[in-house]
Amino acid sequence: MPILAKKLPSIHKIDLKNSSPKATPIAKSKISPYFCNEYKFIMFINTKIMKRFLVLYAALAIAFSASANDKPIRYDQLPARAKSFIEAYFPTHSFSFAKYDNSIGDSTYDVVFSDGTEIEFNRRGEWRQIDCKRGSIIPSALFPSSIASYLGQNYPTQNIVEAERNSHHWELQLSNGIEFTFDRHGQIRRINH
Repeated sequence: MPILAKKLPSIHKIDLKNSSPKATPIAKSKISPYFCNEYKFIMFINTKIMKRFLVLYAALAIAFSASANDKPIRYDQLPARAKSFIEAYFPTHSFSFAKYDNSIGDSTYDVVFSDGTEIEFNRRGEWRQIDCKRGSIIPSALFPSSIASYLGQNYPTQNIVEAERNSHHWELQLSNGIEFTFDRHGQIRRINH
C-alpha cells in the first residue's frame, strides 16, 4: 500500500565516498501536511479496528461464559410437565442425562436418552425441539390433526424424526430428509426437499 510505504524524510545522510559510518547533517526538511493527514488517517483506522476487535472479544467472552451456565441435573429435577411428557410419549426410552441451561433471557432443559434422542423443554416444561436418532420416531399425536393428516396422506411410509415449535410455526423433518414448515394453525407454508 502506498500510504504505509512512505518514509519520513531523513535529516542525515551517509557519506559513501569515505565509507565511514559518519553521518553528515543536511538541510532539515519540513514534513508535508499531506503526510500528517495520512498518518492521522492511518491512526484513526487502526483505532477503529482495535475498538471493533475489543467489542468482538467482549461478545465472545460473554457467549462463552453464557455457555458455561449448563448445569447437569437429575431426572427428578425436571419440571413436572416435562416428566409427564416423557412418560406419556417416550415411555420406552432410557434416560441418559439432562442439563439445565440458564442463559440470559431464556432457560431450557435438555434431556438426552441412551439412544441419542434429545428433547429440549422451556422453563415451564413445554417441549420446544425433539431430535430422534438411530431409528426412533416422534409420535404424530404431538402435532395438530391437520399436520398429522397431511403427512399421513402424502408421506405414509415416512416417520417424523425432528420437530421444532414456537408460537408462530412448526418445523418438521421426515426420515427421508424432507423438511416442512407449518404455520401455527397447521397449514403448510414451505417444503424443502
